[in-house]
Amino acid sequence: MTTAGATPGIPAAPVGAARTAVLPAGAALDQLRAAAAPKLPLPPLDQDTYASAHAAFEARSDQRALLTAWLLERLVSRTATGRPVSVLSVGCGDGAVDVALADALTARDPGRPVRYVGVDPHPASGAAFRARLDALKRPGLAASTIIASFDRLGGAAAYDVVLFVHSLYYVPDVGAALARAEALLAPGGEVLVLHAPRAGLNELAAALAPPAAGHRQWWAETTERAVAASGLCGASCTIKGRLDLGDCLDETDPVGCSVLDFTVQARLPESLRPLALDALRAVALPGNGLAVEHPLRAWELRRPA
Repeated sequence: MTTAGATPGIPAAPVGAARTAVLPAGAALDQLRAAAAPKLPLPPLDQDTYASAHAAFEARSDQRALLTAWLLERLVSRTATGRPVSVLSVGCGDGAVDVALADALTARDPGRPVRYVGVDPHPASGAAFRARLDALKRPGLAASTIIASFDRLGGAAAYDVVLFVHSLYYVPDVGAALARAEALLAPGGEVLVLHAPRAGLNELAAALAPPAAGHRQWWAETTERAVAASGLCGASCTIKGRLDLGDCLDETDPVGCSVLDFTVQARLPESLRPLALDALRAVALPGNGLAVEHPLRAWELRRPA
């Protein structure tokens, strides 16, 4: 007899048993998909839950520090000129990344004109973004927010930098978003994109996350194709991060459970949690606990010369 939700031909640990054996990644995902199929679509995370779970998730990863360093390297040339600069951050969230960038752009010359605009569909996130940037108290910094989705953003304002930091998952069309970003660039401007690949950790969200804006979440592989088809050119690389999900192993820990929910981008039923953890164990890095690779694809794009 097999456990409910098990894939035929693949043994599953009995309910309540210690789950010490590690299945191959493909087999673990197959079990998770089979058990989840009758429960889909899973309930999405509400805005407040998403924000708190996101913060807990980021606290367990070194990726944000790495991506912020990558972005700062690209802004160095703009801090050296002393001329005014304008930045549009698409899907700015609470501004945790943007405040470091705005600080760098204004630190050497606090009076230097810097226009920093965040666009996000969630009012609470937009307010948090504005509060973080205003708290810098730099006389040259003009921070503002636009509460809207990027595909509905109007106007023809020109920006020196358009940022997509973990925001292309949710746009209706990645190619259209890149085209819109290009149209908003000032001469010599650039589009900086940070987007996670599907492989490994994110296979769980690809399998379980409810549709966003009427579609499954996009991953870096979609952006790769969209960049190739666009009129933009430039370089790309992979930022190699690490995520520690050890406290998710305690299924009675509410914070660990919320982090696991964020990992799959949905509210996980109790029956799926052990299978989700099995899928994470299957891609875990060697060693104790539950640490996984947390990579990110990064693009630096411009119009052709």
